[in-house]
Amino acid sequence: IVSYARAWTGLDSSKERGGVSTAERQWNDKPIDPMKMNKSYHDKYPKNNLEGGYIGDRVALCEDLPVKHFLRKGATYHALGSKPVPEMQADKSDWSEDPDFLRLRVLPSSPLYVKLCEADASGICTLPSKVVLDENLVYDAVDTTGDEYSVDTIRTVELSVGLNHSVYYEYVRQPCVEFSFFDDAKKVTKDQIWGSNNIIAPSLCGNPKLSIATPMCATSETSTGASKIYCHYQGERVTYASAEAICTANDRVQSHPWEIKESSRGE
Repeated sequence: IVSYARAWTGLDSSKERGGVSTAERQWNDKPIDPMKMNKSYHDKYPKNNLEGGYIGDRVALCEDLPVKHFLRKGATYHALGSKPVPEMQADKSDWSEDPDFLRLRVLPSSPLYVKLCEADASGICTLPSKVVLDENLVYDAVDTTGDEYSVDTIRTVELSVGLNHSVYYEYVRQPCVEFSFFDDAKKVTKDQIWGSNNIIAPSLCGNPKLSIATPMCATSETSTGASKIYCHYQGERVTYASAEAICTANDRVQSHPWEIKESSRGE
């Protein structure tokens, strides 16, 4: 019973919206929208199913998803409107309003832009509320220089060229499962690190095959100077192999840093 109950932890009320939803909340205190799962409060450990196994058995492992799965047939994108705040993922609240934060912008020449725009006969984007890719997107040599082809995963993307204002879409990854225990774990550290606090900063073990952290690029493995974060967009996650490649490309090494300096792309 306890195991089954843990499957329901983390449910919270949906965000308030306009129309009848607001009226019901104000006068009757009866939200009509279904509850949403807040993963920060959800129990993350394996849960038994009714057949003697575990919930998630026979579901694909997240580490086995194909490379660039967000550009392959079946990838799903939900329209967010004019604000880049994801609905199925958690971002810091101040990220949405900061104009200096990097966004993953797709250009009109991009095959992904074409799908999300879904232009009408006159060439004007119709911007459907939900887009499911009906084929694997093919990128030529020029298109592969785009940011969406250079990342390990996508959270939200921005369409702006040719529009009156920017419109954002959120990538909704297909269902997959992760092991609670895995080989070759790497240390993942949360938030800023300053000086000697690098030993006691909030940390956990991460699967190096998953896109779950940002690079920590130091001048050397024993450096006590500020490390740098290189990214294509705010909140980008990469695999450990990609983190090493990014640091190497910038004449640095992937390392546990003495301190972190957050900075813009390529700086």
